Amino acid sequence: MRLEELPQEPSELRALVAELQAALPCDTDEKAHAYIRLCHRIADELIGYLYSQPQTVELLRAVGILSVGAIVFVALIPFFAFREIGRVIGKSELWSLLLTRGKKVYTLQTRP
Repeated sequence: MRLEELPQEPSELRALVAELQAALPCDTDEKAHAYIRLCHRIADELIGYLYSQPQTVELLRAVGILSVGAIVFVALIPFFAFREIGRVIGKSELWSLLLTRGKKVYTLQTRP
């Protein structure tokens, strides 16, 4: 049954649900499997319908582009942060701070 063929009236929907419940097996495991298959079929039809609409495809494309932009923005924060810290305290001090063990004491001097 296609999404366009689904009944629109509540009485027709009740009849369809009653038909589906009558067709379901009586064992609990089989019932769960049948419900999962039914939900998968409904989701498959819904996704197929949504992908056939051009505005949905454009929306998903825009969301994908925004998601990639947000990930790149967040991923580059440490790069620029360490670059700025290295500029302020010096590259060698930053490397020693990050890569050597032990307690370190640094003093920052301000420039006029």
